[in-house]
Amino acid sequence: MMKWMRTVVPAAILCLFMAGFAPVTAVAVPNNESVISLKAEMPSVSKGDAVKIKVSVRHAADLYGIQFGVKYDAAKLTLKEAAPTGGYNDFGGIKTDAHQGTVLLPLLREQASNVSQAAALDVAELSFTAREAGKADVEFLEIKAVSTESFINEAGLKDLKAIPVKDGGPLNITIRDSANPDVPSNPGTPSSPGTPADPGGPKGNEGDLAKSLKDIEQMLHQGRLKEAVSAASGLLSKEDPSLTGEKKKQWEALLKKLIEELQGSVTLGTDSADGAATIHESSLQFAVKSVTDLLSQSKKHGLQTETGALIRLSLASKAQQAAALHMTAEQLALMEKSEMSLVLEWAQGTVKVHPDSLPKKNAVRISLASLEPSSIKELGDKLKPLASYNLFVSEVTGGRSVPVTQLPGNLDLVLPFKAKGEGLHRLGVYRWDESSGSWKYMRDAKQKDGTYELVVSKPGTYAVMEYAADYRDIEKLYSEAKHAIEALAAKQIMFGTGQGTFSPNQEITRAEFTSLLARAMNLEVSEGAANVFSDVKPDAWYSKEVQAAWKAGIVQGDGRSFRPDEKLTREQMAVMLMNATGSEVKGAAPADGSKFRDDDQMSGWAKEAIYSAREKGLIKGKAQQLYSPKAYTSRAEAAIILLRWLDQR
Repeated sequence: MMKWMRTVVPAAILCLFMAGFAPVTAVAVPNNESVISLKAEMPSVSKGDAVKIKVSVRHAADLYGIQFGVKYDAAKLTLKEAAPTGGYNDFGGIKTDAHQGTVLLPLLREQASNVSQAAALDVAELSFTAREAGKADVEFLEIKAVSTESFINEAGLKDLKAIPVKDGGPLNITIRDSANPDVPSNPGTPSSPGTPADPGGPKGNEGDLAKSLKDIEQMLHQGRLKEAVSAASGLLSKEDPSLTGEKKKQWEALLKKLIEELQGSVTLGTDSADGAATIHESSLQFAVKSVTDLLSQSKKHGLQTETGALIRLSLASKAQQAAALHMTAEQLALMEKSEMSLVLEWAQGTVKVHPDSLPKKNAVRISLASLEPSSIKELGDKLKPLASYNLFVSEVTGGRSVPVTQLPGNLDLVLPFKAKGEGLHRLGVYRWDESSGSWKYMRDAKQKDGTYELVVSKPGTYAVMEYAADYRDIEKLYSEAKHAIEALAAKQIMFGTGQGTFSPNQEITRAEFTSLLARAMNLEVSEGAANVFSDVKPDAWYSKEVQAAWKAGIVQGDGRSFRPDEKLTREQMAVMLMNATGSEVKGAAPADGSKFRDDDQMSGWAKEAIYSAREKGLIKGKAQQLYSPKAYTSRAEAAIILLRWLDQR
């Protein structure tokens, strides 16, 4: 049921209907049903002539309010004016889009009691100028109407009764070229709209192809997307299976533009009950099918389009406002069947919905809203919020919206933030965990160009926050060490030793460094895993991390014991790092004279790992070209090298 207005007539009421419509299929209707139709004063005109079209509604005496969209061929018609007539007013609500060739008219009868007895009501007039010769279609988009009859809706509010209004069908305007008034210059037949006369297939040369592709680009520029898709598909089907050289480059450039245009072509409407955005079914079906077909043809011809199987929707422009998106179960099924992702773009962030991300049984609503910093709770003395968001997903069933707390698949989030460059290493993304009443660090979130990218499976509150390590004993350390310690603390990998200290010069143990690697790699730690080392007690604080590192091939011990409390030597550290890297180590030592001066002090089992780690930039040695393989590793050294390793992942 449409909710439009109750007892007042402010212009804001008209905003309950938003721009963006899907074409409505014309149907045959009985004589007593309300029908809206388009009628031109002159259905055949010359290029440059004025074109006037009246909008009339038949058999709707108590037509209090009506909203409809009109789609016209922007390549052949230029809209000059759209105005209400017959006692109706738009209250400043008419919206036009010359690029897309659409106009939205939300109209309200100025006198509520002025019920007409006429068989047909003129409600608006559209004025165009004929700009190009050919056939120009003008058609209705979504249509909604109400009478003055009121009722109490499901929410207990006074509402107006909807009037079903049928679409009377499209209007066709013939525009003649002034130089030859009897024949349209480009009729654009339905079988091949706008297709060049010589498609430039196998028999054509590269010059013919370039012209044909330029014609298709012109269609895109004029907003004639359907014609461009049809022309490109027909042209590509005539090409040889394998394209090479300049022809391949031309096709790749065009298809990239065409697919990107299709990806952003889906139009949106508005749910009149709560203002949520809705997807127009026909535009989604057209975009999905066209993108799928073009990607398939591209693959067949070995073309790289650099675009994925996805659709983009722009949902909000203001940072503090987030339009929820309502998707029907049928739309969700279409995306899943076509293996198509949906990228939802809000001013406050982006959500990428994969085919398996959302429930499919019922309609779904999803939104991403910014939260005020004051709404963030339980921060403690170390966390400072920079930006926070609420990701909300619900299933709509039986008229009720039921929040979803666990998704069947994953969503990709891109969350923007603002921070000074010198503090970026102290940032991270946290999720509020309702069950524990605490913030959980999102270890897999990646910082990139003022945003964080992360994969989530739970809706809820997410925040970009700064973690203040505030260790008193690192202030006088050299900058690389201080930076690494703060960064690893913010990443929840390496912590202090208690009472506001980090103890940077303290030597680290084998168990401690193994635990750091396990956290950095986000290794799965299993409860009750078999104990493979006789000297690692099951109840030791490092037991699970050591078992996980052994399972991942990072540590081997001596086959029976691990020696967890022994201090970590620099050569042991190099071996663990290269095991964690998972890449093949290279020769024992370089032959160009760049060996460490203490090469002969390295253990045979460690030498390859040491030089491979140096080649990767993980270790740099000490003064005078020494590595000191048997020296113990300090906590500060471990932090520096571990951060280098993380930055390369």
